[in-house]
Amino acid sequence: MRLSPAVLLNRLVLCFATASFLIGGEPAPALAPEISLSLRGVAQRTIEQGEPLFVAVLVEAPTDSAADLRLAPSIGSWSDAMVVELLEDKEGTAVARATRVVAPTDAAVTLSAASPATSAVWSFPSSVTQGLAPGAFSIRARLAIQDGSGWKGEARSEELRCELAAPSTQPARIVQRTLNLAREAAIAGRAQEAQRLVDTLLREWPDSVPLLMARAELATEAGDHRGALVYVDRAWAIAQPNPTQHPLSALFELEQRIARASMPSASP
Repeated sequence: MRLSPAVLLNRLVLCFATASFLIGGEPAPALAPEISLSLRGVAQRTIEQGEPLFVAVLVEAPTDSAADLRLAPSIGSWSDAMVVELLEDKEGTAVARATRVVAPTDAAVTLSAASPATSAVWSFPSSVTQGLAPGAFSIRARLAIQDGSGWKGEARSEELRCELAAPSTQPARIVQRTLNLAREAAIAGRAQEAQRLVDTLLREWPDSVPLLMARAELATEAGDHRGALVYVDRAWAIAQPNPTQHPLSALFELEQRIARASMPSASP
């Protein structure tokens, strides 16, 4: 029986693939995870000298594959194999490397349809940005896993542009800088310093909803749930008449978190 050219071609391709496997050819490598970046607590991708820069790194399963992807380095978690750098925009030279401040909960993760992503947060400290000249920069993340029980290889994010500006007297910039400095202090375990930074600015701008929300967060972390709700009530009184100017959903979520944190833990 004579085969049509199309059938013959298909069979030849199949034979070639089988022979390649038998002779020693290796199957195609697993698709790499996809990495994306986002800035936390930053408006218009701009920070100021002396202001810490927080970067959230999201690692997702490849969109072109239905197979699970396991990230399990032999030492540490995938975030230990991640490097987040700040690059000069003109030369592309790395001028700073970020420090991880929020780690993933599990050392090994499996990205799947049920759990397609994992994340962590890095920071370029205020001491680093203080020493840089104003200008345009880019942020890049690179994941490199050479050993372990899961995926091995290297994956990079696309570069995320940002601006470093000289300190400003604009209220919005002052609030952003203060909130990020307070966040940096809180993460480092300097809770009183974080509270002092926010309280100092609240005395000048007592009707700032972002400052009131931040103060409520700090009070919650300190275990002062009643005090936290006082700040939330004040924020509601200001935000509700102006819903287009303030994130009511974020305020509601904060109130719910405080309520859950204030509930007594279940007895064993």
